[in-house]
Amino acid sequence: MTQIIVPGFQGSPKGHWQYWLQEISANAITVQQDDWFNPEVNAWVDRLQETVDSTSGPIQLVGHSMGAITIALWAEKYDTSRIDSAVLVAPADTESDYLPKEIEGFAPIPTVRLPFPTTLIGSHNDPYMSFVRVIHFANVWDTAFIDAGFVGHINKDSGFGQWPELLPILENAHRANHISKPLLRRTATA
Repeated sequence: MTQIIVPGFQGSPKGHWQYWLQEISANAITVQQDDWFNPEVNAWVDRLQETVDSTSGPIQLVGHSMGAITIALWAEKYDTSRIDSAVLVAPADTESDYLPKEIEGFAPIPTVRLPFPTTLIGSHNDPYMSFVRVIHFANVWDTAFIDAGFVGHINKDSGFGQWPELLPILENAHRANHISKPLLRRTATA
């Protein structure tokens, strides 16, 4: 199975858990956007589709922040039949007034069930989406939900570089609605 890693606004720099996942996974590829700093929703969604088209066999999508929202928007537009599962980490609230103006085109966020098994991982003190909103999207997307605790945006800045606790979640994501919801802990960056 191919893992397609979908970074968010400004990409995932060295030291971010998505960068680490790309390095350790033999079958992982990262979506490469033309412009990480001035995102355009159709270009980002279409680039995800191009990445899907460039692979064969089943796919697992792994999105962080605005990448998670890109996956939800992509699922409304394209055939999702090859998607085995998805893991969405710390989605960004693109409908919020306090986020950068550059991402406003990524609203509204879809509010329909995602058509593949999905696990959503959220934090109580994520500055980019309130915990109430994370729970809302876990419900409307019909995902398994993992409460990561008070760990910020689950990125490099909040201590998520090497993240071995993510690996069993990815392994079991195709059974997302039937897995136990383990507690996560913050790990040191690489």
